[in-house]
Amino acid sequence: ILLDVWRSVARDLAIAAAGGRQELRDPSLLEEIEAAASRLSAGVVPAFLARLEQVEVLLDQNANPELAVDVLALAWPYSRPQAGDGEAGRPAREGPAVAAAGGPE
Repeated sequence: ILLDVWRSVARDLAIAAAGGRQELRDPSLLEEIEAAASRLSAGVVPAFLARLEQVEVLLDQNANPELAVDVLALAWPYSRPQAGDGEAGRPAREGPAVAAAGGPE
């Protein structure tokens, strides 16, 4: 279920980043999704979705579920700091955090 939630949120972020509005699963979250998407570097959400697919394949091959969730949590895109964030904003990460649950990079 957790992977489905992450996929759904990441999908909506990717749609919002591409300018889609009507395709969002929950239109009541439009403003929040658009704000979050605007703070992400280009390509990080598709990279996360690709990592999610890779982890699902590895789970089907009996990878450790706890490690798989850890990998995905580390791979979740960070937002770019906005003006006025100062040191509070986390820098964007554009590369994979670690190899997916023991899978090849």
